[in-house]
Amino acid sequence: MNHFFEDSNLPGWIRSTAKLLSTSEININLNKSSSENRTWVILAKKLGYQQSVIDQFLLSRNPSLQLITDWIVRSGNSSLAVDMLLATMKQIGRDDLVEIISREKEAQYPLPSVFISYQWDIQDEVKELRNFLELVGFTCWMDMGQIGGGEILYEKIDHGIRNAKVK
Repeated sequence: MNHFFEDSNLPGWIRSTAKLLSTSEININLNKSSSENRTWVILAKKLGYQQSVIDQFLLSRNPSLQLITDWIVRSGNSSLAVDMLLATMKQIGRDDLVEIISREKEAQYPLPSVFISYQWDIQDEVKELRNFLELVGFTCWMDMGQIGGGEILYEKIDHGIRNAKVK
């Protein structure tokens, strides 16, 4: 797995995010092993990684970097993968990392070509559509992983609509 580190096409935020992720420990339960208390392990589990893969990451010099790099490389460095990572980091309370990645993401990914409005009960089908559109070269904007509730919700939707080429 260490060959992922040499990919020069990876986003610049990966190293800084991994460093912050690896330096923070969460003392959820003192009876658990220290590896289970680490934020990167919690993130890996929330992202759906099996324990055997997490154990492989533990063998690395920098497990946090290994995890984030693996996630991005396996997903083809898509904006949807970054959105999912952001949503998961937000879910585990790492708003500091969300902010770092969001700033970098805005610089890395161009304004979307397509704004996707959808009904929440068909979200899985819409994710497939978004994946297809991104695979063929369109950038997409949809609210999943990109916005929270409240006033910012309407502002982000308005921004997404106004900046998309296709609505």
